[in-house]
Amino acid sequence: MNDPAKMVYCSTKRGRRYTFEFGWESGDGHIITAFKDDNDEVVLYDPQSNVIIEKKERTVYLSAIKYDYKDGETPNQLLRIDNLQINEKVANGILEKR
Repeated sequence: MNDPAKMVYCSTKRGRRYTFEFGWESGDGHIITAFKDDNDEVVLYDPQSNVIIEKKERTVYLSAIKYDYKDGETPNQLLRIDNLQINEKVANGILEKR
């Protein structure tokens, strides 16, 4: 699907939470959180910058994502995460107490 906003909208369901892993056209990678709110609007949250990508900015934000991948490159992934459990052994190795 070439329309990133439509892809995220069509692939998410209300009441579920997702991570969206992707590469920027610049070559860097990133991950954000996505979910649908009570009005069936997609909410994109960037935990690294603690920013909710507003509706008016969403199309511009998503259009900066790389969608043309070569062999061997990891494509974008929208992964459901609300039904998963945290692996405490892994988390304790990478997280720091505040």
